[in-house]
Amino acid sequence: MDQGLGGQHRQADSGGRGAVPALGREVHAGGLAGGDALIRRSIRELADELDPDRFVQIHRSVIVNLHHVAQVVRGANDTADVLLKGRPERLPVSRSYLHVFRQM
Repeated sequence: MDQGLGGQHRQADSGGRGAVPALGREVHAGGLAGGDALIRRSIRELADELDPDRFVQIHRSVIVNLHHVAQVVRGANDTADVLLKGRPERLPVSRSYLHVFRQM
């Protein structure tokens, strides 16, 4: 994945990314080892570059690496949150993306 950081671009291994939430037209790639990065492209463009067997979109603004999902917490009214290994935040799962976790 090509990351634009301060006018520079560097290649990153997307396998170390636990979650990829979007902030407008910029994407914050949250690394599990503290290697967070800001990527200047849309979440749709980024989703097209990632391995679909490893990364899935769970919200209009969040993509997660399935290998880093620690737990899916189901809520009321067909809602859920994803907890990642080594990360404290809870990531929301949209109803339209709940099917990803039906088999889990």
